[in-house]
Amino acid sequence: RIGGQLQGKASINSLLSKPYATADLQFRQISLDQTLLGDLVANADFDQGKNRINLALSLDKENKQSLFVGGVYHIGQTGDNLDLLARFDQTDLKVLQVLLRDLISDVQGNLTGQATLTGTLGKLHINGSGRLNEAGFTVNYLQTPYRANGPVSMENTAFIIDDLILTDPRGQQAKVSGRIDMQKPTNPQIQATINTNNFLVLRTNFRDNPLYYGTA
Repeated sequence: RIGGQLQGKASINSLLSKPYATADLQFRQISLDQTLLGDLVANADFDQGKNRINLALSLDKENKQSLFVGGVYHIGQTGDNLDLLARFDQTDLKVLQVLLRDLISDVQGNLTGQATLTGTLGKLHINGSGRLNEAGFTVNYLQTPYRANGPVSMENTAFIIDDLILTDPRGQQAKVSGRIDMQKPTNPQIQATINTNNFLVLRTNFRDNPLYYGTA
């Protein structure tokens, strides 16, 4: 569910000769499933000569731009309609809690980096890299909170991690490598290898799972 306040304007000029359309929209206090994302500004104009739409989106939170996406959408092109560049500047990771609510909760931290967005709206390809800063989350099934700092990359629909350092509540660390395929966000495919010693992986009680609980 998306919430917020929308205001803006759109115009079409030279309708009978060479139409030219523009749109400037502002979404204030936009939220996704009650998770506040910030203020979103979207600008678009139609380039008739090149048969494409020029796009620019900016997400601001606490008077600071945390996400910018700019580029073009090619109209009438059968494949690779999108050619966009996204820049992340301490972008809040809480949106992952909405997408992965069945897996993780209590998401904290931010992401800095950039990525290209190509392909089509139905089959999006995202390729880029970034760095997790003071990321934190709780794995719901294990009821164990972790913190993470380090690089992460994305290839098509999958997050790729290579020796990412996880820290458990006792300060013990683990190195994690693998991939999280988000082609189906509600059912992500996870493949990971963890190297550690004396790392907390389970902290549940009878109420969490009466058949299998404890500390390990």
